[in-house]
Amino acid sequence: MHQSTRKIYRKLLTPIEALELAFKYIGKIPRKVVEVPIENSLGMVLAEDVRARIHVPSFNRSLVDGYAVFSEDIATAFDDKPVELTLKGRVYAGEFYQGIVKRGECVEIATGAPIPYPTDAVVPVEYTLTIDDKVKIYKRIAKGGNIDSLGSDAVEGEIIAWKGERITAGLIGAFATAGVRHVKVYSPPSVTIVTIGNELVEVGTSLKPGKIYESNSYMVKSLLSQLKAHVNVVGPIPDDLEKIKEVIDESLEESDLVATIGGTSAGEEDYVHQVLSKYKPGIIVHGLKIKPGSPTIIALSGDKVIVGLPGFPISCLIATLLILLPIVEKISGLKTSSLKRIEVLTAVPLRGKIGFESYVPSILKKRGNNIIAYPLVFYSAAIVRLSMADAILRIPEDTDYLPAGSRVTAWLLNEIDFRRTIFMGSHCPLLEEILKKVREKAPIKTFYTGSMGGLKSIIEGLADMSGIHLYQKGEYNIPILEELNIKNVILVRGYIREQGFIYRQDIKVKSFKDIIENNLRFINRNPGSGTRNLIEELLKNTARETGESVEKLKEKIIGYNLEARSHEAVAYMIHKGVADVGIGVRYVAEKYNLGFEKITDEIYDILIHKGSLNQLAVKQVLEILNSPSFRQIIKSFPGYKIHEKTGKIIFES
Repeated sequence: MHQSTRKIYRKLLTPIEALELAFKYIGKIPRKVVEVPIENSLGMVLAEDVRARIHVPSFNRSLVDGYAVFSEDIATAFDDKPVELTLKGRVYAGEFYQGIVKRGECVEIATGAPIPYPTDAVVPVEYTLTIDDKVKIYKRIAKGGNIDSLGSDAVEGEIIAWKGERITAGLIGAFATAGVRHVKVYSPPSVTIVTIGNELVEVGTSLKPGKIYESNSYMVKSLLSQLKAHVNVVGPIPDDLEKIKEVIDESLEESDLVATIGGTSAGEEDYVHQVLSKYKPGIIVHGLKIKPGSPTIIALSGDKVIVGLPGFPISCLIATLLILLPIVEKISGLKTSSLKRIEVLTAVPLRGKIGFESYVPSILKKRGNNIIAYPLVFYSAAIVRLSMADAILRIPEDTDYLPAGSRVTAWLLNEIDFRRTIFMGSHCPLLEEILKKVREKAPIKTFYTGSMGGLKSIIEGLADMSGIHLYQKGEYNIPILEELNIKNVILVRGYIREQGFIYRQDIKVKSFKDIIENNLRFINRNPGSGTRNLIEELLKNTARETGESVEKLKEKIIGYNLEARSHEAVAYMIHKGVADVGIGVRYVAEKYNLGFEKITDEIYDILIHKGSLNQLAVKQVLEILNSPSFRQIIKSFPGYKIHEKTGKIIFES
């Protein structure tokens, strides 16, 4: 009696279930790590986090050709009523202006040149008229206008790319900009594609009746090559059990993964499942809940993976996209997948330009059944920030305006797990350490926008979680939440960090009176930051002590209008001698070996949208804050300490 070898597979899995099962095995396979120059790293996968080695930019620089001015000097400038300033000199890219500019003066400046201290804006040359040493200004420019601030793109030590990310051309540019010359990557996997079928012949040979050209291997190899895999193709080979076993054995010796094409169905001459069942542990998946592409196989031979793809081209393509590519990405150490295009809805109105296609970097957020795109706004030179975008939105060339809620096409820049938590708020070195640990267990995307930026992103529904330290009415964070009547949030007590005056080691500063009396050069913080709120409060106290108005005190402080966007930038500018004193956390003062005089114990809290409380990353943050291990972590951060309510809910609405 003839015994049928037909394979009947009854337990079909979804692609996700199949991959989860496969990843349990693949996750145990060790990966080789190599170090390569950044110019050879395109498409490879990072084996460790990459940190900026310098501040980007490393100084305040001009975005245009024009004149560096004090914004207050030109506050009344109009086309028919220009303001006249005295020209004190010129500065070009690659140079540094040595003098100090006074009110009523300006300096001619080239694009990319350092901003002369302590000017705070740049007027484009097209809005000026120069006669001898006098410059007429015909347009008002706000403070910070046309200035790319120190560290606005990235600060030294900031993680600019994470372990498991695929390296793109944009990231390579970011690495070079941030002083990174070599990176550690996972060695790309080697893959052998084995094509099987009596009906197949190589392209270019004569085609006899009943034969077809073998084309699937070209398609699959192209997709795998995008992942930098080393791909070899063997075949076509006939439907012969012993020959198939021989070729797969040889391929396993030479490759990390073998992909067979054809012979995976239930027919008696479909031998692949018979061959793969001979390996140990053998077949772990045979059959998917998809049409086409159902007869897909995943098997293992020791620590080598074998994927059996269907022979029909469409089935082969679907199975490759859903199964083979994710497995190769997993072996490669990659946490993202192939670029794809989706339809999204705009969160805000967008402007286009007739006759041009417009592209807008954006963050994507899922709301119900829709994917909402939030445009990112930053300078064109901000390469590091651009690499954080999820997608590029396309505005058609025949459109100059898209209202909020418009449907547009988006090209994804990376794989997006919409279960991820979006964190937006104030940057903090200790917080970054917390989020690094969270990333090991949960997807999370971080944007450092300042306390007010984080608060706004929570209100708008973009962020799930934010770090804030806003001082108001003698207390941190709670008063402003009550004042703004913010709903559907909880505030979790974070930790304490020492805020104080940061200054050169050869001086001593205990108050703003010291700064004024000694004519010290001050570096301020940007409006909306928690530290700026503290500075304003300190000035009010100083005004009460001296009997002078706050505005008068501000006028007496040299450089009061010169602003930095982070604690790190404040310390760095003092370290470099650009300023004498600023206000920031002890951690950065000690990092740059600067003097520190404590002002207060500042509280850094975590604001969470109630709709995000069940997200894994949010739970992980709360778990870390309440864990005994956090007490050990915080000891390695000078100036930080536990609050008696750390990890506890202190406000709810």
